[in-house]
Amino acid sequence: MAACVNYLPLFILSLSTAYFAPVQSGVGFSAQLIHRDSPRSPFHNSSETHSQRLTNAFRRSINRLSHFNTSRHELQSNQDAPLFDPKSSSTYEPLSCLSTECKGLNATIDGTFCPPKAGDSTCLYTYTYGSGFTNGDLATETITLTSVSGKPIAFPKTIIGCGRNNSGTFNKEEFGIIVLGGGVVSLVSQLVPSIDGKFSYCLVSTPDMPYYSSKIYFGANAIVSGHGVVTTPLAKKNPDTYYFLTLQAISVDDVIIEFKGSAFGTTEGNIIIDSGTTATMLPKHFYLKLESAIASKIQAKRVHDPNKVYGLCYKFNSNFKVPKIVVRFAFASVKLDPLNTFIIESKHVGCFPFLPTDNGSAIYGNMNQMNFLIGYDTVKRTVSFKPTDCTIH
Repeated sequence: MAACVNYLPLFILSLSTAYFAPVQSGVGFSAQLIHRDSPRSPFHNSSETHSQRLTNAFRRSINRLSHFNTSRHELQSNQDAPLFDPKSSSTYEPLSCLSTECKGLNATIDGTFCPPKAGDSTCLYTYTYGSGFTNGDLATETITLTSVSGKPIAFPKTIIGCGRNNSGTFNKEEFGIIVLGGGVVSLVSQLVPSIDGKFSYCLVSTPDMPYYSSKIYFGANAIVSGHGVVTTPLAKKNPDTYYFLTLQAISVDDVIIEFKGSAFGTTEGNIIIDSGTTATMLPKHFYLKLESAIASKIQAKRVHDPNKVYGLCYKFNSNFKVPKIVVRFAFASVKLDPLNTFIIESKHVGCFPFLPTDNGSAIYGNMNQMNFLIGYDTVKRTVSFKPTDCTIH
């Protein structure tokens, strides 16, 4: 069998050639999340300025938005990183067209394909997600995750995709993707028996990124509790890959702007929470009301963004005061820190990290998630927010 790219919605961490006993329920472990722009990342470009990195991140948000609403594009990935050779793994097992996994996934992902009278030939899959697509061979493999404790934890017979035709917002050094979405073949969904459907993450703020790593937690380590926690339900909608929340309003000091809905729905499940999108994206008519409310509260000189990405920017000075902004989800009001609501675009210019969408989509991006411990419970179907200093959590 030829080499391929490890893709599908699962992983690219480490593959095991040894035998491990199945992991029992109640397991807890954690790992570092290293942002692509962090000096600790192999993709860090030291020649870029802080402003250039922010601009590129926001432009990736705009590009990513198009993948939430369009079909895949047939592009071949050009990869310089080592390809995964299934023949080198003793635990890699291709799934046949006769397997229950192949037949079962046909109704839950974009599709599995077998030619007429395929018999026990290898099951082929195709899968689209927020920032691209992948297709190739369906298989199982032992996935070994190395936690921050240094102890590896193995998960035998995890369904993976050995991708042969892939497209997404990746460069030549990247060789796979972990998807933590709600679909049945995501890493989280497959590990439900071991992690009880729980995971959480804590994203460090942009100023802290050069010095600290974000963290992701699974299972018993992922519980979000204590003072300041607010919890909102996950809405059950299609596609189930995405996590849909219900946004009711955003308040700016004493001004409450009701959210009338998006392309995803008028009431329940009208916004996606996505850690892979930098900016928070809102329908244009709502964004303009929000921008106007914020502008009316800020007594500072408004300036144009030279990179033409942000709509609301100000000249920063010692007297610059950010209004209190609260994102009001169903049963959960999330008060944003000034670091979540204005980013330093250049030395003396700060910009509002929200963008309007012409197609009516709504996405709660990672700029607004920084310095919050955010926990997902896919069994109880909830998302919890807790203000947290992510440099020490």
